[in-house]
Amino acid sequence: MATIRLDTVFLITLLVVSGALVACGTQAHPADHPSGPPKGPPPEMLRQAEQFERRMMDHRRQMERQRMDLNRMRDEMRGRAERERERLQQARKDLQEREQRLKVKSSKLATIEADLRTARSADLEEKITVLEDQVTQLEALVAALEQRAATLMPETSK
Repeated sequence: MATIRLDTVFLITLLVVSGALVACGTQAHPADHPSGPPKGPPPEMLRQAEQFERRMMDHRRQMERQRMDLNRMRDEMRGRAERERERLQQARKDLQEREQRLKVKSSKLATIEADLRTARSADLEEKITVLEDQVTQLEALVAALEQRAATLMPETSK
């Protein structure tokens, strides 16, 4: 409703202004009377409009430079982030490979350790067997010495 009233007021104002302009344009001016204000805007207004246009163009150029700088900085930051991401992935990959090598190495070391224990156990068992044989021989020698001593003792006591 308000827009209809506003449109109506606008149209009526437009008709009144156009009628006034038509009436002004049809009046005859005396020959010695200047024809009225110069056509077009005054020079001061033109100068101000040109200054405004220049300032707007300068502002647009400045905004465009700032936008380009921001885009460049954004691209640099994205590039840095991507490089960091790649570096991190490479570090993870290297770490996983190292862990795998360490697992293999520890597995090999465990196998070598087990082999060494087995070999040492076999060496020790062999030494124990040799020592048991020597103990048996010594016991046999001791038994022989005791028997000889027993046989020599009764003869010496006679």
